[in-house]
Parts: sequence; C-alpha cells; structure tokens
Amino acid sequence: MRLGVLLVVLVFLRVTPATAQLNPEETVRAFFKAESDGRWLNAARMLDLNRFEPIRQSAVKNLTRQSVRRMTAEELMKLDPDMPRAVAEYQVKKMDEGIRDYDLLSREFARVSSADSLRALSTEEAAARWLEAKGWQWRNELAGREAKRHSGLACPDVPDSLQKKVDSLKKTFAAQAMPVVDVLGATSASGLLRYVVVGFRYKGGRVAAVDEADSWLGMSPRVMTLRSVDGTWKVIPTEDMPQSDGLGDTVFTFGCDVKLKGDSARKK
Repeated sequence: MRLGVLLVVLVFLRVTPATAQLNPEETVRAFFKAESDGRWLNAARMLDLNRFEPIRQSAVKNLTRQSVRRMTAEELMKLDPDMPRAVAEYQVKKMDEGIRDYDLLSREFARVSSADSLRALSTEEAAARWLEAKGWQWRNELAGREAKRHSGLACPDVPDSLQKKVDSLKKTFAAQAMPVVDVLGATSASGLLRYVVVGFRYKGGRVAAVDEADSWLGMSPRVMTLRSVDGTWKVIPTEDMPQSDGLGDTVFTFGCDVKLKGDSARKK
C-alpha cells in the first residue's frame, strides 16, 4: 500500500496588540488636527455620532417645514404711515431678495443641496459636512458667493494682473498669525465623562517674536465634553463647539468697488 504523505501546514497568526486608546486630551488634539488638515470625515468619526444624529434629524425636520412669511407693502406702510408706497414696495422687494439669498442649509451643512440629500447621507458623512460648514474655509466660500450676487462687490472681469495681486494678498494673510486652539487640560466628571479645557491663542507670524503671554487672545477658555463609547473617548457635538482655527464665524472676502472708476473720472 502506497502511503500518502500528509502535509500539515501550520498557519501562525500574528497577533497584534490592540492599539492603545487615546486619552481625552489626545482625542481632542487629534480631532483638531483632523479639522486643521481638512479631514472632515476623520474628525466626524471622533464625534459621539449617537449624539449627533438628533442634530441631523432636527435640521431635516426644520428644512422640510421651513416657511418664511413675507411682509407686504401694505403691512410695512401700516408700521410707518409716512412711508410712500413706492418706498414700501422697494423695501419689501429687498427683504424678499434677502430671504431668497439666505441659504440656511449651506450654512449648517457644507455641500448639501436639499433636505432629502441631507436625509440620505450616512451619519458619518452628515457629521463631516456639519463640521466643515463651521470651518472658516467654507464660510469664506459662502461669503464669496454672496459677494458675487451684489453688484457693489462683484468683479465681473478681473484682469490677470489684479487677480495675481489678490492671490498674493491671500498668501500674505495666510502667513500671518492665526488663532488656534490649545488643549489646556482635562478634568474628570465620572467614569464615562471627561471635560477637556481648551484656550485660544495666536501662533506664527509676528506673534512668534513676542512674549508667550501676549499670544493669548482675550477669550476665556472653553470646555469640550467627551464620553466613553465602547472604551473609546468621543467628542460630544454641540452647536457652539470650538473649531481648530479659533476663528468662529469670522469670514474674509475680497470685492471690487464699482465706484472706483467713476471717482477716478471725477478726479480727472
């Protein structure tokens, strides 16, 4: 009888130790780093997404039910009996334009076109768009769109020479000291909750040459709450949550002064 040779292959599985979990302070630093790098999905994954989902659902509900009652010229004239009808009609027209131009959804969720689109996103993706909408880059983009809709700021035909100057100015501004968030410490609330204290200060630019104490902004420290979810610390999302750049609602735009040409002509 021919004996077959049984080969027994032993497969050795390399067991890698579980990655050490970040502590609350490290989690906040990683969260701000992801924001600073524009890695919004990574930052969203550090949120307590169970606490974020009600924010998304509330936004969908408000957008679905959103209805703005427009004032009529007659109602405006009742408030101010001395106002001529032509003026009242003009004021109502401008108010209607303001309501039409105000895009609430874009201010809450970046690059989301409708309530249905927001509803269809995964919780992670919706949270990423929510975080991005709070960043100064997206707010600047919205401000730029708004400027283009107003003739007083619109630049219809910008010469290449002027565009180069604008680009140079933007780079100069970016090189200046910008407010950023620093983690100052953490306190314990319970076994599952931690409070991480953050402060705002300037880094880089001219501030680097001054005393460290002078770089701190005139704002009180803020607190971020973290919750342990399955052994991992997650940032609890709030509407007033600090951003990595520390700029809050600050925006920067460039526009064209349409009066400049006329003023130059009058000077001649």
